[in-house]
Amino acid sequence: MLEAELRGAVSDRDIVIVGGGLVGHSMAIALSGLGFKLAILDNKIKPSAPIAPLSEGPSKALALSLATQRFLQTVGIWADIQHKISPISAVHVSEQGRFGRTLIEASKHSLPALGFVVDSLELEHHLCTKVATLPDVALLHGATVKDYRALNVPLVIAADGTHSRIRDNAGITTKVHDYQQTAIVANLSVKHPVNGVAYERFTQVGPIALLPLGDKKVKCVWVVSGAEKAQALCALPEKAFIEALGHAFGHRLGPVLSLGLRNTYPLVSRVADTLYANGLVLMGNAAATLHPIAAQGFNLAVRDIATLAEALWHAKLGGQSLDDVRILQSYAHSRMPDRNAVIGLTHGLSSSFEITRGPVKQLRHWGLVLCDTVPVLKRWITRRGVGFAYPLPKLCCGVPLCP
Repeated sequence: MLEAELRGAVSDRDIVIVGGGLVGHSMAIALSGLGFKLAILDNKIKPSAPIAPLSEGPSKALALSLATQRFLQTVGIWADIQHKISPISAVHVSEQGRFGRTLIEASKHSLPALGFVVDSLELEHHLCTKVATLPDVALLHGATVKDYRALNVPLVIAADGTHSRIRDNAGITTKVHDYQQTAIVANLSVKHPVNGVAYERFTQVGPIALLPLGDKKVKCVWVVSGAEKAQALCALPEKAFIEALGHAFGHRLGPVLSLGLRNTYPLVSRVADTLYANGLVLMGNAAATLHPIAAQGFNLAVRDIATLAEALWHAKLGGQSLDDVRILQSYAHSRMPDRNAVIGLTHGLSSSFEITRGPVKQLRHWGLVLCDTVPVLKRWITRRGVGFAYPLPKLCCGVPLCP
């Protein structure tokens, strides 16, 4: 679509969302029904038929916090995906070769679950289906834009990913950290029931996360240092890969019966130095792409989405124009404590577990022991993990913005 055609297509829109993925669709759903005319610019060509999620494909598993679950329930998505999710009843954290471990159980904190695991393609499929039913959202496929100012609308929300062209062309700089790590992702079928337990094990090769995907299936995310090591592991025959994984993780779930497709992706964090410019706000990976060790990327984005939707709704009720930069200033300021804490925690965890010897390793070991024996510390970690560490926006508390 040519730039002039694109400008004409959105000329009557109040808000244009650039990016048609998980975050862009979630943003549109959160804003729908509030009296705004919305558009989503999706650079993908419209499929001739709905694309069904893959059952064994190399998509990422998302660990949804309770705050994110409440958001999805409030905006009418949860009922559609509930039969496809796996509740996390407990989180087991350990370190290879050490006795220290932390076990956090939902029942001990009067919670229905610590979180939920869903395939990212599954969630995206249902978000996209929902957006297609919204009368106040125009979905434009095959649409790309470099300079958001060319759209000439009151507000543009950039949800166009880690390498956001909108962000870069707006002159917003980023802090980049290459962890020199690669994540290997695959589905595993195991002999023993998982019972809703998510495992995080820190090994000499790198951290391994096993997320429940049902009774006897898990999503494995194995982080290793260097692309060459990851490629070598992925090149192993299935039996040899399973043996290497068993040596690093152990055999808590019994033998691995089958291994799905293996996929790799490099781990690089990219955090924007500011969340907004005049008439522009960054969202999702365009604002912050994080290391997956704490599984907080999408959960952080959802809290951003819910907070921005509430800020724009209040601005509308107060008669403020959407191009008033004070709206975005207030939004960015309110999100600063949560965002800084999550970004700092994620970076600190991913960096500390790269160290395999010396005082840092000893502190890490005793930290696991303390987390399991000090109730106050465990409660603090649990509240942060389920997304309750800071005051939450209404949509993350189960309260609609417009009853």
